[in-house]
Amino acid sequence: MVGNIGNATNSSAVFYNLIARRPYLNDQETLTYISSLENSELTWEKTKDLNIGLELGFLNNRFTFIADLYQRKIQDLLGSIRTSGIGGEAQKYGNYATMDGKGIELTMIGRPVQSKDFGWNIRANIAFNKNKITRLDVDPSIWSSVSQNGSAVLGYPQRGLFAVQFAGLDHHFGYPKYIGIGKDQPTTTYVNLQSTDILNLKYMGPVDPTTTGGLYNQVRWRNFNVTALVKFAYGNSLRLRPNISAAYSDMSAMTKDILNRWVMPGDEKQTTVPALIDAVTALQILDNNGGQVSAVYPYNLYNYSDE
Repeated sequence: MVGNIGNATNSSAVFYNLIARRPYLNDQETLTYISSLENSELTWEKTKDLNIGLELGFLNNRFTFIADLYQRKIQDLLGSIRTSGIGGEAQKYGNYATMDGKGIELTMIGRPVQSKDFGWNIRANIAFNKNKITRLDVDPSIWSSVSQNGSAVLGYPQRGLFAVQFAGLDHHFGYPKYIGIGKDQPTTTYVNLQSTDILNLKYMGPVDPTTTGGLYNQVRWRNFNVTALVKFAYGNSLRLRPNISAAYSDMSAMTKDILNRWVMPGDEKQTTVPALIDAVTALQILDNNGGQVSAVYPYNLYNYSDE
């Protein structure tokens, strides 16, 4: 079991000496500025590793195959957590979770051709990795769960990416609607992104790749060498840059999806791209309680939906 990240200096209070700002130099005085409050409950991240390796050589070690397996348990994961604010901070670092991880890496090293004037070396590897949060002491918000960095959610990867569920376009005006927060909620145009009720969010996948690998080749002919390296990573989900907006200007760059947007009633059966709305139509967007909702909310939320 090991502790990570060196000396834990961020658990102590940090004070700075400053000179008070006064109209005249003779009136200036020294003061102490609290840069960071003490965080006495902060402790190490603790890692428990189990590693198993196997290495095999063939043809006088001209070809070597290596397999490495690991199982890991990380306790007291560090992260930013929300507080009640009683201690003077709305957010601070804390030990908030436990994570289990496992994976395998396969490597092949070869020297297929070796002579005085010509040589060929090759190295290929592929790795599979998974992790899952098994204990979580904080409730992630909808915003942290749907944003591009993902969020830790119990039973999912450390950085899992979620999305608000798209519920189609309005029949009369073409603005987007979504499945609301909580159980048995009707469709809505407004979702409170600060809410911690993530029951109706859809899991899209991990932010970090689950499979990585590469292929390295080196060819030598006398004193001339050529090398080539190809790397790959997949198995993860990425949040694209927002491309749908409630308003556009002459300086805006639109995507070609706009060509397939909602134009007239009935188009919602053929497209999922919201309409370009005007100021009058924007006044028709209502929430479940009949209250008016700014068009910014449903249109911005479209960029964080599963559509």
